[in-house]
Amino acid sequence: SNAHVEGMDRMERFLSIWEEEGCQMTPLSCKDHDTYAADSQFITHLMGRILGQQGLQPTPIDTRGFQSVLKLIENTNADSFDLF
Repeated sequence: SNAHVEGMDRMERFLSIWEEEGCQMTPLSCKDHDTYAADSQFITHLMGRILGQQGLQPTPIDTRGFQSVLKLIENTNADSFDLF
């Protein structure tokens, strides 16, 4: 139908904005997207919450890996616990 064609055209224009900004688009089914998102968000929030309970603090000799851990803690613990 004409409405379907217009909707697809609108979607393509919307997606092209992200592609022009350098985002890599990965075609996925809704089910795959939800599975991947749930898995990655769960482990990220779980680890951030567990590590947040450890009282870790920056030191003068932090490695980049440890700085990433501190950033993970900062990011996940700033979110509402409801997201977990």
